[in-house]
Amino acid sequence: MSAVIIASGRATRLGDICKHKPKCLLPFDGVPFLRYVIFWLLNNGISDIVVTGSQVSQAELIEDEIRNNFPSSVRLVVEKYPKSTAQSSYVGVSQVKCRDTLLLTADNIWNLNLRHFIETHVERDAHCSVLVTTRKNVPNSGMVKIDSQSKKVMSLWDSENCVPGLRASTTGFYALRKEAFLRTVDLGLDLYVERESMQRLAPNIWGIVNNKFFYDFGTPENFKKLSDNPSVITKYFGEPTLN
Repeated sequence: MSAVIIASGRATRLGDICKHKPKCLLPFDGVPFLRYVIFWLLNNGISDIVVTGSQVSQAELIEDEIRNNFPSSVRLVVEKYPKSTAQSSYVGVSQVKCRDTLLLTADNIWNLNLRHFIETHVERDAHCSVLVTTRKNVPNSGMVKIDSQSKKVMSLWDSENCVPGLRASTTGFYALRKEAFLRTVDLGLDLYVERESMQRLAPNIWGIVNNKFFYDFGTPENFKKLSDNPSVITKYFGEPTLN
């Protein structure tokens, strides 16, 4: 299993907080967030890691972070002008070495048994596995419908709640079959990987329900809360060093 970390965007929700640093390098307890994420992946056995960066996300700073702290199996792919999340995902996934890859963002914390998530994805022979929660306090609650018994995704990004099934929310964490995903992305049209690209992987899309801790620090309010309590990161990701 490989991993792709999307860090190409402008982080507009955070405003001036990201004026001098990309979102993924914002420090918590003096440590860039990206370092916590990458060591969490490495310590869970994921060694082939691609980070997507761009001119608008100050890729040169991300490159320095990767070069100075990680093995060569962790590498940066730079987009000149990122057009969409779908494009960034395509660029990252096209560079991984394994048949399957994780796809995640650089502003979320999960309390997740990663081994179980990967094993479930592989056992189902899924083209796409989506980490979802049925908790009510997640911003996009109700955007996914999954079959209550099989956990197969009935509708991804179901904003009108018109499809029967268990209502859930995505958490920005996926596992993808590399070649199947690359075939589905329309680089000329797709903007959002969930709303457009992943839809075409149906019916082989599965939801993996995890109602444990999930936190998105992509807003000024949430960023401040996490800055005041950075131990939350090490609680779920561990120390930013190799075990």
